[in-house]
Amino acid sequence: MVDAFEIRAPRFEPYSQTTMQLATSLRDLANAGVQWGVSDSAVATVSPTGMIELRRPGKVRVWATSGGARAEREIKVLPNPAADVALRVNANDVRVGDSVRVSFDAWARGSRPVERARVLYAVAATDAPSGGARMQDDGTFVAHAPGVYTIIAALGSKSDRQTIVVRPR
Repeated sequence: MVDAFEIRAPRFEPYSQTTMQLATSLRDLANAGVQWGVSDSAVATVSPTGMIELRRPGKVRVWATSGGARAEREIKVLPNPAADVALRVNANDVRVGDSVRVSFDAWARGSRPVERARVLYAVAATDAPSGGARMQDDGTFVAHAPGVYTIIAALGSKSDRQTIVVRPR
């Protein structure tokens, strides 16, 4: 039985049209046995694993229950300020297993940088096996097989992409 726990503060700014993983103070990394909910599904929804989709600006109360204990946190979903984005890759001669650093920048109107935004990364493969590469939240790309990969980064409705050719080692 769980006596008490809390929902940790989000690591990123809660911008609308983004997603982020919520976590609790429970020791189990997957938050097994935690059930999630939100007060207003028009503002945000939350999956059974604690992934919250921030749909539109507004206030939403998110809760988690486990073993009879309940934790709550109010999240103020902010308008997504991104007006322009850019994705850059630090290498153009890539081999299988190389770690490639990817940079993503976003700007609001007036060329102000958008800080602490959760970027959504995806990798599309052409002439490469499915699952042949991965993109991590910290901006690291690693291919496990040769091929042509397109890295896609999005912040709300703004996105950019870069294509990388990965050669055998």
